[in-house]
Amino acid sequence: MTRVAWSMIFCVAHLWSAPFLEQIQAYFLYKQHAYPQALRMYESLYAQQKLCHNAYNLANVYYKMGIYASAISLYQEGLELPCKDEYYALLWHNLGNALFALGRYVEAYHAFENALRFASNADTQHNLAITRELLEHEKSIAKIITKPKATDSQEFENTTPLVMPQIATPKDLADTHLKPW
Repeated sequence: MTRVAWSMIFCVAHLWSAPFLEQIQAYFLYKQHAYPQALRMYESLYAQQKLCHNAYNLANVYYKMGIYASAISLYQEGLELPCKDEYYALLWHNLGNALFALGRYVEAYHAFENALRFASNADTQHNLAITRELLEHEKSIAKIITKPKATDSQEFENTTPLVMPQIATPKDLADTHLKPW
């Protein structure tokens, strides 16, 4: 056989290797919302190869399962691995979503900013704007509820107590406003 033929056979055999087939199977499980099964497969793939996209995929499964701390850890691990810029943008974006889900809004804001440094994306811009609005809202609420320090307690006896507005939980906000990439 010629050298070209052997090269083609090698490439085809490599493409259809076990990890490649596992990637396809894990992807379909993920898309079918079979997260526990996808989790096992992606954990196996990440254990075999500590690659950026494997960390990203595994983190996404944890995120979908609501295990945000594990997702955050894996997104951060993925950011430490060599990646293409598009993966850095995806990792930062989804890291921001996971941080937001845990109520860590300042960190989420910075994660969305970092995502935009790697790729301009309307969903990331949207999530950054939502997070900015939430932080500004929290800041204004904090100003309202901060009581002035009085030396004379009589000064505040006849004042009306503040009523705290209802604020959506981070999960509500994440489910209705943040956009996955």
